[in-house]
Amino acid sequence: MKKSTKVWLGIATIWPIAYIFFFIAAVFSMILIGGLLESGNSSGPHGAASVLFPLGFVGLFALHFLTILGSLALTVFYIIRVMKTEQLEQNMKIMWMVLLFFMGMLAQPVFWYLYIWRETPEPNSLGNDSPLLAAGSPSDWAEQSATPSREAAYVPPAQPPDWR
Repeated sequence: MKKSTKVWLGIATIWPIAYIFFFIAAVFSMILIGGLLESGNSSGPHGAASVLFPLGFVGLFALHFLTILGSLALTVFYIIRVMKTEQLEQNMKIMWMVLLFFMGMLAQPVFWYLYIWRETPEPNSLGNDSPLLAAGSPSDWAEQSATPSREAAYVPPAQPPDWR
């Protein structure tokens, strides 16, 4: 994916979160302006303000509708992206699909950063290139000698307990 496409996808991914704050500010400003117009001169129409208020509401409604459709489209895009990606194991694909479906706006920016912007996650955060535990190599605890045969053998109890 080209870098410009990644940037535009990132902007579209962040937009629903930014829109929440914009929407709250717009609604409060409409209420505030409407209240100021009501408390001002109540004898007649207020000129430009009386025309801009309904236009602002219609514009906000259109932007709200487009944001909802865009958010749904992004959810579909990211779920399809999860299914098609080779970077994730099967259990991680299931986890990401559930997260993207139920927590879309919050999970989408995380997925975008981890698997689209960076393309591949870093091997580890310690700064060295060798993984902490190489695939297929046993760890120290697995290399320790097995338990002594006396502890490993099953010995039934001499007398079963009396539960009566």
